[in-house]
Amino acid sequence: TGEIAARARMDVRTVSTMLGRLVEQRGAVVRTGTGRKRLYAVAERLYSIYYKLRRERDEAAIVQGLLHFMAAFYRAAELAGRRAAEPELQAEVATALFHRGMNQIRSGRADEALLTAGELDGRRHAAGHDVSASFNWMARYVRMSAELSRGNLVAAVKCFCSLYTAFVPGNETMIPELVEAVSMLVTAGVPERELVGVLRSDPQKAVRVVPLTVALRQRDGEAVRAPAEVLEVAADVRKRIDETGLSPLSTVPGRPLAPA
Repeated sequence: TGEIAARARMDVRTVSTMLGRLVEQRGAVVRTGTGRKRLYAVAERLYSIYYKLRRERDEAAIVQGLLHFMAAFYRAAELAGRRAAEPELQAEVATALFHRGMNQIRSGRADEALLTAGELDGRRHAAGHDVSASFNWMARYVRMSAELSRGNLVAAVKCFCSLYTAFVPGNETMIPELVEAVSMLVTAGVPERELVGVLRSDPQKAVRVVPLTVALRQRDGEAVRAPAEVLEVAADVRKRIDETGLSPLSTVPGRPLAPA
């Protein structure tokens, strides 16, 4: 109540009375907790998002990142197995090499997968601008997965750091693959806190993957305060990580290739 009163620049007692009316009479606001730990939230989630986008400058970027993350994360399953309309030849080559590298890893041929990653790197320099970033991303993804398969966690984490530098926030195929990469690392025993540090290393990218960082912080035992919408998506991300733990490297993220 005190925080709301301070933001509204109103008397605490007046705010407390008004909040009580909103909770009890109109159901426009929901209340959780007791005493000083009592929290209030707008009952209508869509209005809550709209308000944060319009009025809360600090939270607008987080909300926009959340919406983009949700669109990419929940659409990943629908994209699996589908091909992009009339893909360029370079995109076809990149996708084929990506799947070849991942299949080599599943077959216990991680050394060959590293060679495939090198081939992706080599073709990146000859590829057009529209797909070069995707070549770069896929090469680093295969390399990280190969190091994980070899049991080299130190090298895998270094590859993940390299992978994150290639992350393009506006590329929707990269978000589910980033979640998959994090899931595999956590399953292999990399501490969640270490991965959170990597994801927060670039503020412009970090705001686009807030549900992922929240999920990792929660898995690390931290009680995270975040908008309810973020917490709901984070719960689904945690479920995805748990599913990966049951069968690591069993699936390749859905990819047709999206332009960078």
